[in-house]
Amino acid sequence: MSSGPGATGEPPDDVRRLARRGSAGLAGSAVTALAQLALTVVVARGLDKPQAGIFFTATSLFLILSTFTRLGTPTGLVWALSGQRARGENDRLRPTIGIALPPVLITGLVLALGLVLAAHPIAQALLSENTAPELVDRMVLILRAMAIFVPVAAIYDAVCAASRGLGVMRSTIYVERLLRPVLQCLAVAALAWYSGALLVTLAWLVPYAFALVLAGQMLLTVVRRTAPPGNGPAPRREFWAFTGPRALANLAQTIQQRLDIVLVGALLGPREAAIYAAATRFLVLGQAAGLAISMAVEPSLGAALGVGDRRGAGTVYRLGTAWLVVVTWPIYLFAFVAPGLVLSVFGRGYGAGAGVVRVLAAAMLVATGCGMVDLVLMMAGRTWWNLGNVGLGVGLFVVADLILIPRQGIRGAAIGWAVAILVNNLLPLAQVGAALRLHPFGRATAVAAAWALLACGVLPAVLLLPLHGSLWQLVAVVLLALAVYGAGLFRLRRPLELIHLPIPGHRGRALARTA
Repeated sequence: MSSGPGATGEPPDDVRRLARRGSAGLAGSAVTALAQLALTVVVARGLDKPQAGIFFTATSLFLILSTFTRLGTPTGLVWALSGQRARGENDRLRPTIGIALPPVLITGLVLALGLVLAAHPIAQALLSENTAPELVDRMVLILRAMAIFVPVAAIYDAVCAASRGLGVMRSTIYVERLLRPVLQCLAVAALAWYSGALLVTLAWLVPYAFALVLAGQMLLTVVRRTAPPGNGPAPRREFWAFTGPRALANLAQTIQQRLDIVLVGALLGPREAAIYAAATRFLVLGQAAGLAISMAVEPSLGAALGVGDRRGAGTVYRLGTAWLVVVTWPIYLFAFVAPGLVLSVFGRGYGAGAGVVRVLAAAMLVATGCGMVDLVLMMAGRTWWNLGNVGLGVGLFVVADLILIPRQGIRGAAIGWAVAILVNNLLPLAQVGAALRLHPFGRATAVAAAWALLACGVLPAVLLLPLHGSLWQLVAVVLLALAVYGAGLFRLRRPLELIHLPIPGHRGRALARTA
């Protein structure tokens, strides 16, 4: 693969296409992150802390269960379909989708039935012994209601992934990143101040059904256009050999992200679970940006590694890492510098989670500096390695939480999660370097990290030092820092490869053509 100006392996047209896909995903993810953050603020301010804790605990369990139900098919579909398209095996596209979706639906229905039947003992296990009985009864009703939506959410994620594997991002961007989170936020906001946790949880769940209908229609359109009817061999054994370990790894990763809220609720009570959930919500902004970039590079990585093009894969990996640092480091640096002020947006009493914010912000700075390293492993077919890494991280996470939460409270939960984050990034980083000779470190990554640290870390810390520490002072300092940061990014657009991003008013032309 020939190199071009400003690139190290991928042609400029491919880089620009990747940039356009990434910028569109980032725009959608920005809406998702803001909607999720607004939803958390609404729940924290609209419900009292025990009921907010019940909502956060129940929705965390829902995400864990729906992840299990997916059976790893989202990553498997992207990997299989993008590889088949790159190799010209279009007659295998429809059979591949056909072998992935039915097991997800069957698993979801079985799990939903089990959740309905075992709702009462599960509710008792999720809440601490000193929880009021009426809150336990409310949790039982919530669990039975959300059982209906577990298979819906799992099928929906798989459908969106199939579209991405076929090279179309519309359902992911417009439905998953825009419509669903906005509908959830609006529905919850309409009820939070006038009802309890049960109706608020239902308002959060129902948009999954609308999203599934729209994403399904989009997939059918894409299949008719890009996957001609054919009776090619379905890669059943190959697909499930890849997807099986990925299912366990996906579950383990979701457990890392959500089980700590469940454990805090079970060990300390729903009030502490609400504070901890609010304190970890700043991560949503960075994770949404990281997910958008990962989804943008996923098909390119799968295609490059599927045909053995490690040079092209390395280019995509390094560019993706640089853009990940550009977008996420300001979020984590602002949170680290002023955690108490960040948490004041949720209302009184939530500032107790400041220690949680600092621990997790530091861990995420390291993690994002490694890039989407687990995605590189998966797209290279090393799903068992990924499973081992995630399994080790989850094991350390659970042990650390069980030891530290009773001793240090919610800060102990944050330490456990930080340990898992570091293990799940530094270990695969070493594996990718040793086995694939790929790494995320290049000039663009170094420049992005240095400028973000200066503009969004050092500058806000210096400006906030003499101030009294109000939320509006924080907002003013953040806006000033972002203005400086944005100006610097414009000046550094060439080493950061930002010249390939499309800008409004130029009909999609790259910035490089108008600079």
